[in-house]
Amino acid sequence: MGRFRELLEKQEYLILHGALGTELESRGYDVSGKLWSAEYLISQPEVIEKIHECYIYSGSDIVTTSTYQATLPGLIEYGLSQTEAENIIRLSVKLAKNARDKVWLKSLNNKKNDRIYPLISGDIGPYAAYLANGSEYTGIYNINKNALKDFHRPRIALLIDEGVDLLAVETIPNFDEVQAIAEVLMEEYPKVEAYFSFTSQDGISISDGTPIEKVASYCDKVDQILAMGLNCCLPSIYNSGLNEFIKVTKKPLVTYPQSGEIFNKETKTWHAPSGNLPSLFDNIKQWHSLGAKIVGGCCRTRPHDIEILRQELENTKNKTVFPQDLEIKKDNITSIIRRATLDDIPAINNLLAQVLHVHHIARPDLFKATGNKFSDEELTTLIKNDAKPIFVYVNENQNVIGHLFCEIKDIKASNLEPIKNFFIEDLCVDEKARGQKIGKQLYEFAIKYAKKLGCHNLTLDAWYDNANAYHFYEHLGMKPQKTRFEQLL
Repeated sequence: MGRFRELLEKQEYLILHGALGTELESRGYDVSGKLWSAEYLISQPEVIEKIHECYIYSGSDIVTTSTYQATLPGLIEYGLSQTEAENIIRLSVKLAKNARDKVWLKSLNNKKNDRIYPLISGDIGPYAAYLANGSEYTGIYNINKNALKDFHRPRIALLIDEGVDLLAVETIPNFDEVQAIAEVLMEEYPKVEAYFSFTSQDGISISDGTPIEKVASYCDKVDQILAMGLNCCLPSIYNSGLNEFIKVTKKPLVTYPQSGEIFNKETKTWHAPSGNLPSLFDNIKQWHSLGAKIVGGCCRTRPHDIEILRQELENTKNKTVFPQDLEIKKDNITSIIRRATLDDIPAINNLLAQVLHVHHIARPDLFKATGNKFSDEELTTLIKNDAKPIFVYVNENQNVIGHLFCEIKDIKASNLEPIKNFFIEDLCVDEKARGQKIGKQLYEFAIKYAKKLGCHNLTLDAWYDNANAYHFYEHLGMKPQKTRFEQLL
């Protein structure tokens, strides 16, 4: 494990599966039994594998095993032996891996540069799924925490042993159960990574009535829980719920709602509510602004929904999104880092002249004492170029006292891994304003922006003769990537 954490840090979002049970129903399979979709792990495992393939084709980055209701007690009650039940849980991982590798090797040759190699998540459904009495939505259990640990431990062990990349602890309605599963991970599997997702009926508490803020505060302290959120809830409660999470955590959030349709328990049919519902993409776009990074759909969502979600997210991703103005407050003084405007050209030229002076002192054989790196027309073009944005640091007197020239590069070559690179063309602080950590603030701004864009790395060039710059960037944690040698003739 470890790749889940890496991708959370690098990717703007990770797309989940949609529903397994819904897709089985749509293909004519009966999922009304107590094992739900897990029954087909036993009778027709190839059907499960085909559905995994379909979701990967549609755009899923995380393939979830069909073990939501596949527990050892449930499988044994169905008639399997202990060994047979264990093998079924192991099989669920093999099917997900087979589907991933089959799609990846045979069908995505033209799209691999745009997709990450999908992760396999081991699905840990709630104790309620074994009860099959609807307690996912009440959290009412007649069982203590130690018994919950005993219940979950075997499935966790089997999924980990079979090589899942992470655990998807989902649809959890009960706070004792949250703690039970987390304690098993902390005590027995300290290197395992997971996300935890809960049910809520009101966007304020999880289903057993425990405040979301309390649950989030607990999960925030568990290092192995890399993300948390809500699933299998009506879309209408997510804004409220996510706002409860962000009160106490900065970890990425998880959102995969029901379709928004209403289930009629008497007729056992689904009906759309009156009025127009926002699309899955429209909802997730809004929730992304609150911190949602692991996104998808739950009940009543299908591969087509995931395909549309991926297309819409990719279309949004391909548009350069610029960070909001950053306010920096210190000693009741407010400064701002913002995108440069045409009115900033004189101040930028002044800063560029200071850079030229430093280079001229170090290398008068290469740099003139005076001159402009860019004409006003060239700066005008650069300021309007979204692929090469310029940002400025503005002090409380509205004076530009620093700038940051950037370039966003897509690195593609036959012998290189395809990555997105964030290149700093120039970073300068006015000589009269140095010593205030403005350069560090501009650099940190660039780092956050690069991460938001999903860049693999941030690079810049520094002249070896400019010792101050060289040491400044090393102090910030940068390391030399390569050296350009020179022989004067």
